[in-house]
Amino acid sequence: MLSCRSFLPYELVFEASHHTRDSEKLVLVANLEGDLNGTVGWWVQPCGAGARLVYDQEVTVGKPVLRALGPLLRPALVANHQVMMRHGRRGLGTYLAGFAKGVVARG
Repeated sequence: MLSCRSFLPYELVFEASHHTRDSEKLVLVANLEGDLNGTVGWWVQPCGAGARLVYDQEVTVGKPVLRALGPLLRPALVANHQVMMRHGRRGLGTYLAGFAKGVVARG
């Protein structure tokens, strides 16, 4: 089970199970079930001398209160999502910087 929170006073709880994991093609795709339902995927692609991580999600909200209030709260929910994604990107960047320096355990 995964749990996500941000500055709005609600929590999303869901289970993720990957259905595509290809270390040669550098692809990971997972199904989500719970307060979020659908799929998320990560693809690593060459980019100049480095690499680019592409993230894609196609999900619907399963949490009843968010489904009911979604149309009314849409601007706040969109802003909340953008903040969460920026924080996730920043955290991933910090992790990868440590990984490149050998600070993060591999495996």
